Amino acid sequence: LFFFFFSFFFYLLNFKYYRLRKTKFCESFVVFCT
Repeated sequence: LFFFFFSFFFYLLNFKYYRLRKTKFCESFVVFCT
């Protein structure tokens, strides 16, 4: 359950800062970019 919460958290961060840190953020969290 914690892992799901953790993954969902980074997924929201990626979606929120998608325009600001598209490339750099996706390099660190490739899983959340797909």
